[in-house]
Amino acid sequence: MAPEVLEKNYNEKCDIWSCGVVLYMLLSGKLPFEGHNEEVLIKKIKRAEVSVKKVAFEKASEEAKDLILKMMEKDPARRFSAQQCLEHPWFDKMLQELHLEKNIDAEIMETLASFRGMSLLKNAFWAFLISYFSTYEEKYKIIKTWTALDWKGRGMLTQDDLRRGK
Repeated sequence: MAPEVLEKNYNEKCDIWSCGVVLYMLLSGKLPFEGHNEEVLIKKIKRAEVSVKKVAFEKASEEAKDLILKMMEKDPARRFSAQQCLEHPWFDKMLQELHLEKNIDAEIMETLASFRGMSLLKNAFWAFLISYFSTYEEKYKIIKTWTALDWKGRGMLTQDDLRRGK
């Protein structure tokens, strides 16, 4: 939740913040803000002190870290728009890397598999990235992999399914 949403004064830029949170989680396997209770968590969100200098980001590119910081800028007027996000160098780099052989970091997969807060937004973000940046052949491979992991045909993957697929 963007800081301005907590103040009940927000616009579409709060969605950019949310996408930044999702990208943060996808690249680090962790939440950007943590607290032992809701009050502490809200204070941290309002301060909006986002750090990508953590060990969890050591494998993330500088472009990815830069994009996260621009998406999670506290001031909505200075926060990137959706168009600016799409024009960011990280997307260009990602498009180039999509054509290379990729290995998913097992530690990040384990962290994501253990994260219990799988939200609809996170799922939508994954679906967007896959559909927007994948070729037909890549989509076919993804569907084939999904089908193999979802061996019970439930339309969703459990932590055990992800661990079994490693």
